Amino acid sequence: MFDVLPQYALDPRHLNAKAAWDKGLTGKGVLVAVIDDPGDVTHPDLAPNWAGKAFDPRQNKVYTDGQAWKDYFKKPENSHGTFVASSIVAAKNGKGIVGLAYEAKWMPVVMFNPGGYSSFEIALGAVWATNNGARAINNSWGGGLSFGPVKDAFDYAMANGTTVVASMGNSYHDEFQYPAALPGLIASGALDASNRKVTFSTSGRHISTAAPGQDTMLVNPTWQDTNPEGGYALISGTSFSSPYTTAVAALILQKCPAATPYQVRRVMEMNADGSIGTNPNGFDRETGWGRLDAGKIAQNLTDCAALPAKGANVLIDVDYISNSNGVQTGILGDVILRGQGMRAGASDDPTPLYLSPTDNNGQARFSEIAPGTYDIYVAGPDLSTTGGKTEDRGTFIGTLTATSGSTYYRPDEKRVIVPAGVVNLNPTDPYEPNDDMASAKTIAYGQTTQTAYIYGKPRDFDYFKFTGASGDQIKAEMLAAAQLGGQLDSFLSLVDSTGKVLATNDDRGTPASTATRKSPSRCRPLAPTTSWPPATKLPAAPPPPTTAPSTSTS
Repeated sequence: MFDVLPQYALDPRHLNAKAAWDKGLTGKGVLVAVIDDPGDVTHPDLAPNWAGKAFDPRQNKVYTDGQAWKDYFKKPENSHGTFVASSIVAAKNGKGIVGLAYEAKWMPVVMFNPGGYSSFEIALGAVWATNNGARAINNSWGGGLSFGPVKDAFDYAMANGTTVVASMGNSYHDEFQYPAALPGLIASGALDASNRKVTFSTSGRHISTAAPGQDTMLVNPTWQDTNPEGGYALISGTSFSSPYTTAVAALILQKCPAATPYQVRRVMEMNADGSIGTNPNGFDRETGWGRLDAGKIAQNLTDCAALPAKGANVLIDVDYISNSNGVQTGILGDVILRGQGMRAGASDDPTPLYLSPTDNNGQARFSEIAPGTYDIYVAGPDLSTTGGKTEDRGTFIGTLTATSGSTYYRPDEKRVIVPAGVVNLNPTDPYEPNDDMASAKTIAYGQTTQTAYIYGKPRDFDYFKFTGASGDQIKAEMLAAAQLGGQLDSFLSLVDSTGKVLATNDDRGTPASTATRKSPSRCRPLAPTTSWPPATKLPAAPPPPTTAPSTSTS
């Protein structure tokens, strides 16, 4: 009993919270951001540690009035962010529960309400949090791809000394999920009360440590409970091991404010209980370096001068060369850094492996990674996207040494020139110029269109039309960034023949390959694809039906 309600997650067999608190590590002076659905800043357990700011990227609006925030966002679907925040900062005030970093302050940043926000909005939220002083950012979400603007925003955060934590995911599989697998992020797996990996917790080489994530006692938002003092619930998911990890980061940053994100990670890993998991002698892909132990960190972290070595920052600059086109910027390429000596497939091998696509400047950045010597693998543009012969893709294999203490602004840099085919940035679009309703191309139910392209401009509209009858259930999916790569931020609208918008969607698809890091019973999918789940029903025609079926465009 650490406040009023029982919390096994904090006891000596798990996070060992009291031992850290007794040495003064409570998160005091550290500001944490939670990117999630809107947390309840008015809850009695959360209000004392709200930093007084909350941000909604979609409105590009900062809230400083807690009641106004609550009035705008109180919806039955919005509860996850409140659960997450309480793991970190619930006040030790004789009410309900207590957070692991109960004297840290927090700022909520919205990315679900109740559907998912676009990657650009998430990136805006991460940049806002960094610029407003967050030293740690929790991300209990994921799915699809998180490269492009999201990766850029997290790289920016880490360049400014902000530690970024993400949940491994609830996929039951050993796989890369994002943003947890982005270079430099601290990825958290979930344990049950017996310190065993919870079956749903995603595994992988990129995992750092594990923390309680099954039946954890957390804060329920006041708008979901008849009790004006707020309610509580038992919740499961890697969504909740992640904020416990963020809370441990806050304890470390309280003690050593100058610690870099990689140093924060290594302090966690070096003081974890490695006896759990499939490898009782250290790292395994299911639980990482082991169970987080805040008490052991407090006991051993007595001198910040003795922090682990700083991480490394690497920049790979890629160009393509061909006889007909000379040298071109290496866009749409893929870069892998593979630690030397890696035993591929070995479940107890911690050798790092990082991957990133090149950006619009042909660069791939790897922030706050483990120092060491890496094999570099570079491949030219994916010809399934750009067209061309397979042998024209071009590859490179080399080595690079990532040095401790290199920074975002002074990285370890290597230039790579790949003999590769030309990237066609202006392919023939079989549908252009279907940029308005009058020029919409006809399609039919069950049909997948040919690929339509975005020409070099900020946005492009592609209209398609089909005939629908009253009451038809319409389900549409746009195959965009998740399937094809690149940075397209897709938006899908269903419009009737008069121009009235019937339905819209932005990045809320539910293909089976994507999943959020939320409790399995509280899934809120986020994906760079766009679709309408469930199906949207066409409105009934006004009686009597004297006209032909209406035509809708999408």
